[in-house]
Amino acid sequence: MAIVNFGDSNTSLGGAPLPLSLAPFGAPGCFLNASVLASLMTIADGNGVMRFEFTVPNSLFGFLQRSYFQIGTMTSANALGLVTTEALEIR
Repeated sequence: MAIVNFGDSNTSLGGAPLPLSLAPFGAPGCFLNASVLASLMTIADGNGVMRFEFTVPNSLFGFLQRSYFQIGTMTSANALGLVTTEALEIR
């Protein structure tokens, strides 16, 4: 299982600075690198490939100058049960 996060900032989440360390939650070395506007869950295949549709209206991108995506995958590697990627910036 994986969580795909879509956000509009890589510097702030509701006033809290990003990146936000997930170590206090049991995931040392993992960070939340993007704010959270929307999230969806998907399943990766045996090769780690995920496919999903995520439609964003053109008017939303006119409003947002930059958008960010970040993925977290479920794991038994830490107490939180999640490891994260870096955020991908889309302009």
